[in-house]
Amino acid sequence: MKPKELEALLSRYGFERLERTGVAVNPLTRSMSLTRYLGGNYMMVLRKRL
Repeated sequence: MKPKELEALLSRYGFERLERTGVAVNPLTRSMSLTRYLGGNYMMVLRKRL
């Protein structure tokens, strides 16, 4: 699911996005880093509107 699709779905239930970032995974070094690219792995921070 694309980040914008997930945001649209969750906004119907009263959630708003605070942050989002891409996550790059290097399987050789078993490490992760944050990136601006959202086409693979990503994380989001959301909160429920009152």
